[in-house]
Amino acid sequence: MNDNLGKMINKIGNATLVRHESVIIPFTLSNFFILKVLQEEKFVESVNIMTSVTNQNKSLKVDLKYSDQDGQPFIKNIHRLSKPSLRVYANHKNIPNILNGLGVVIISTSKGIMTSREAYKNKLGGELLFSIW
Repeated sequence: MNDNLGKMINKIGNATLVRHESVIIPFTLSNFFILKVLQEEKFVESVNIMTSVTNQNKSLKVDLKYSDQDGQPFIKNIHRLSKPSLRVYANHKNIPNILNGLGVVIISTSKGIMTSREAYKNKLGGELLFSIW
């Protein structure tokens, strides 16, 4: 069983702890859409698709974002909510509020992957993937 989301979250969390500039993540469509949401929320600098010439495998290069003044990472904590063994779902009224709105929950809805604020505004529920702040 592959847990691509768990691997991606683990790689990003570990890379920010040791202050790497970028991290390479295997390409999946869900990983790409999740990283695009994180880019829109300004948790990561950029997301680029890289293709290997030899075996045509795609990967994602994620440039992590750090503060200019003291070099602190923008991602302080990333926590998995829904796991393959225990899925967590919520309707738009029961989406958790992380740090009084400073944090974000990434949700997989019927209209795509979005943040908790967008899901609440559009009155959509779904699977709570992870929280980040």
